[in-house]
Amino acid sequence: MTTHYERIGKTITGQDADRMCLKKKQFRSRNEARDFAIRGQKRYQNAPMTAYKCAICGKWHNSQLNNIEGNMARRRVMQRGVK
Repeated sequence: MTTHYERIGKTITGQDADRMCLKKKQFRSRNEARDFAIRGQKRYQNAPMTAYKCAICGKWHNSQLNNIEGNMARRRVMQRGVK
């Protein structure tokens, strides 16, 4: 696990980077992430997912949170940062 991760002018703990990004499936585009989520819903009855662009890696991930909840959660972690 990374101890600290520097991105967009913020230092993020390795634990937060792992949870927010590094352990998640990454996609090159929003469409690719959306297609993956739709296939999961159809095949496995997965919960609806929302694609979002990651502030850490710059790629796309899926989240079960809707856009508003997801943005609020990411903002809280980014504001916390490391002193």
